[in-house]
Amino acid sequence: MKPIESITCPSCGVEFRREDVPKNHLCPVCGAHLFGSRKTDAAILRSPDAPAADPTAAAKPDAPSAAPKPYTLPPSWARPVKIGLGLLTAAILAASWYGNSRLEYLLEHNRVAARAAEKSAHDAKTSHLKPGQCVTNGGFFAAVSEEVLDRVMTYQRQRDLAAIGKLMDAGLVITLATGKTVYAEHSWGKVKIRPPGETIELWTDGAAVTCK
Repeated sequence: MKPIESITCPSCGVEFRREDVPKNHLCPVCGAHLFGSRKTDAAILRSPDAPAADPTAAAKPDAPSAAPKPYTLPPSWARPVKIGLGLLTAAILAASWYGNSRLEYLLEHNRVAARAAEKSAHDAKTSHLKPGQCVTNGGFFAAVSEEVLDRVMTYQRQRDLAAIGKLMDAGLVITLATGKTVYAEHSWGKVKIRPPGETIELWTDGAAVTCK
């Protein structure tokens, strides 16, 4: 492309030599831009030794920068990485399963041990009893009738110890001693007890006796 020797103002038509073109490329007569577009200045005023530019490049808007491509593993790494992740997942699941199984085992072991200890204590407490006999557990109230026992249980829930004291003063309620042998007949969470050789029967809480 041959360099331009003269420039004609596209607005007023005045012609200028190339060396007379103002640095701002504005026509000193009318003020119009001599090249019509600032983007083409460099192409028009290119030195003779500079390579020619693509005339369509200046007219094209700047192309948007391409989005970076997501990182992908090289093909030689993909399979080993997938295998490693699979093994890691399997190990985590196995550890979780083992932990749960171990916890269940320990809980069941503790339950079995507790039942065995309770049975051992029960056997030791009732070893001297005949079948059908029971032994009293201390600290429970016993009443002369089921109706009086119901009143005692109500007073206990209400924490009215003064009312229970009046029943005891009247001889209607006693406190059971520990380890007394009795016969017992259970009924709906309560039990009717009678000492061996006696005809007096008392009503008390079902937990107040341990039977063989």
